[in-house]
Amino acid sequence: MKKMALEVMRETLEKEINLLREKVLGQLENKTEMIEMFVKELLDCKGHVLTSGVGTSAFTAARFSHLLSCSGIPSIFLNPATMLHGGSGTIKSEDVVVLISKGGESDE
Repeated sequence: MKKMALEVMRETLEKEINLLREKVLGQLENKTEMIEMFVKELLDCKGHVLTSGVGTSAFTAARFSHLLSCSGIPSIFLNPATMLHGGSGTIKSEDVVVLISKGGESDE
């Protein structure tokens, strides 16, 4: 009886481990594909890469914009407060907009 219970526990744990492994690997593959698509968008951009964020995310967006510019990809950081008051007119159809948000709850 004790041996049978241990065998059932072992089988259950093995199933759970395999399900978790499949889920994690699937997510990694999806993230890799998403990153590849994102990088391709940046490299194929015919205009500017426009970045924006609020708070700590603004520093990250500004830094990202700077790194892109240093790498030869034209990029500009846009202050979201300015964009609310007409600054969004700078966005053209050939631009790529990257919005960075840590929590996703900012009104801007």
